[in-house]
Amino acid sequence: MDFTPVFRTPITDITGSLINFQQQKRCADFEMNFVECMEAYGIPRGYRKCSDLFEDLHECATHNTQQMRVNAIRDERHKQYKAGLIDKPNLPPPKEDSY
Repeated sequence: MDFTPVFRTPITDITGSLINFQQQKRCADFEMNFVECMEAYGIPRGYRKCSDLFEDLHECATHNTQQMRVNAIRDERHKQYKAGLIDKPNLPPPKEDSY
């Protein structure tokens, strides 16, 4: 969870701000909350105090929980299809220009 480089040089200071989520509107607020919390508590205490904010940022960036939910729904539909409870294993796609 530590984002500081092992060796600080002028190059790491210049390029350190290139990788962030501020260009993505979806994750920018999560990153700002996490960074402000880490700045307030410091790195040693920030690991404990800001872990929930880091988990929110990580979920926003990777969508792991969302993907696990989609997989569980798909697996359940296939299970119901094999058991004969539903006619098709997948839902039909949405109509064109419906969203």
